[in-house]
Amino acid sequence: MSALQSYTRVPVEHYVVVDFEGFRDVVNAMGGVEVDVEDEIPPKYAIEEGLQTLNGPQTLFYARYRGTPGGLRQRIEHQQVLIAALGSEALGWHTVAKRPEISRVMNRNVETNLGFEKAIALARLLLARLLRSRGREAEMTSAQLPDTPTTLPNWKQVLVSNEEANETVLAEFRY
Repeated sequence: MSALQSYTRVPVEHYVVVDFEGFRDVVNAMGGVEVDVEDEIPPKYAIEEGLQTLNGPQTLFYARYRGTPGGLRQRIEHQQVLIAALGSEALGWHTVAKRPEISRVMNRNVETNLGFEKAIALARLLLARLLRSRGREAEMTSAQLPDTPTTLPNWKQVLVSNEEANETVLAEFRY
């Protein structure tokens, strides 16, 4: 929280942390998530191109996979697609019966300083706004901060931010 506040100069009062296991288990509790996969994924993960329902382990792999030509940027796009798809899935009538199990899984795997009532109120508010503004076919909007892909000596790929150029994007976000 302090790193984000320092970089963006936006106060952060609350947080939600979901670990990999929790993410996977929530997706499974929801009965999977429908995603239109546009990339080639290694066959051993049973994720093909096209519209399909991914289970928890597949969704987690897809969210973390960066073996496409787009690398890190493509992984970020995968994550944005998944968040929008999970939001749409949560709005579906078929998830009503699954909500008690989803709540149990989230209770075991989500760490937050919101408290239960605030977390539920925030979830309802976000879902209501999503439904009003975009309906079930909602897509996530985002802004790409200017950066440069760089390969470290250990061959790991990172994105190095351009702080001067980022200030313009961050100023729009803050105001």
